[in-house]
Amino acid sequence: MFDILIRGGEVVTPYGCGDYDVGISGEKVVAVDLSGTLRAGDDTRVIDASGKIVMPGGIDPHVHCSWHIPAIEGVAAQLTAPPSQVSRAALYGGTTTMIDFAAWEEGETFEQTISRRDQDWRGRCHCDYAYHLMLRGGMPLELIDTLSEVIQAGYPTIKIFTTDITPSRRGRMVDFGYMWEVFQAMARCGGLGVIHAEDNDLVMHMYGRLFQEGRTSFENMAEVHSVLSEDLSFRRVLRLAENVEGTALYMMHISAATGVAAVEEARAKNLPVYGETLHQYMLYNQDDYRRPNGQIYHTYPSLKTEVRSTVSQRMSCAAGCRSRPKASVSMTPPVEILALNHVLRSCIRRWSLREAIHFRNMWTWSRVTRQRSWGYILVRGRSPLAVMPTLLCLTRTRPGSCAMKICMRPITHRGRVSGSVPGRC
Repeated sequence: MFDILIRGGEVVTPYGCGDYDVGISGEKVVAVDLSGTLRAGDDTRVIDASGKIVMPGGIDPHVHCSWHIPAIEGVAAQLTAPPSQVSRAALYGGTTTMIDFAAWEEGETFEQTISRRDQDWRGRCHCDYAYHLMLRGGMPLELIDTLSEVIQAGYPTIKIFTTDITPSRRGRMVDFGYMWEVFQAMARCGGLGVIHAEDNDLVMHMYGRLFQEGRTSFENMAEVHSVLSEDLSFRRVLRLAENVEGTALYMMHISAATGVAAVEEARAKNLPVYGETLHQYMLYNQDDYRRPNGQIYHTYPSLKTEVRSTVSQRMSCAAGCRSRPKASVSMTPPVEILALNHVLRSCIRRWSLREAIHFRNMWTWSRVTRQRSWGYILVRGRSPLAVMPTLLCLTRTRPGSCAMKICMRPITHRGRVSGSVPGRC
């Protein structure tokens, strides 16, 4: 008999949506059958899901909990929200697994790196979790040989930066010689590289130029973390991966159309390459840096011109941690985010029922609709699992703090859904 029996809901399965019963024993789903078919025992807890959608829990592959935020412009260094807070918000929105990062430090073994990160997470998270192992430049070559042990121990994803991001973070970048060694180690063991790709030469050159010219405000960020930087780095990384057979990559936070194009081209060659981008790139652009406290919209790489595909990166923290002292700060998330709540709930149900969704119906994406660059997501006739990456959820952790996850099919310059889908899970 079952410990839990869920009845009466619209159940999402790999083969379609329908009225099914779901039987659970222990912590596993052991039976899915037509509604009214499964029987409850004397000790079975029966959950009535009538009028609701029953679907697998979401996986957020990019979070930063208890993550150090460097001091900037008079604001003291801080930590992002801890797993205890972020995981509660995730569960409220339907996400049941989060993947954070375990950053290697010089002098450590990878086992020590993971054990150190466990201190932030073990016993403090309300959902399932895992880590990407984050490498840093200058690691001993013999350490790379131990990646097979890390992957076999259940940590198959390896984070690599192609840039130090800012001049104050020297030592983060992994050069292409080491990256080539890492790709070979991953390919032998079935690992996946998760890549932050920007051209370090261009990024650091532009920081130096802007410092010299005294243009150090956020409104100049798009000149530093540029479209060209993304284009050059993506293509170099993907070309390297193409020459190491078996290399699989997940390109993180794509911020420009050039990055989307590079991933699409790699996938057209049947390479196991996936892409991710952030909700900031959908809702905001570089002009928003000029708004009061415009730095609250910032992420790395910087905002650019408008992009039309989005996934997620979640770094939950109070609004104050991104606000300058004595500045006027609204403790309420931007109206676009708050307004999404109703729309996203509606979209989840419509997607699950295999209906077509049009951007023009999502009035909150005002910039997209103003330009009439409408695209659509056509789900009808496809497996629900194939459209799982399009599920959206919005959660607020507390006033002044919000965590948001958006996942959407990319559209081409003609406004239609592209044939190759970066980020398909």
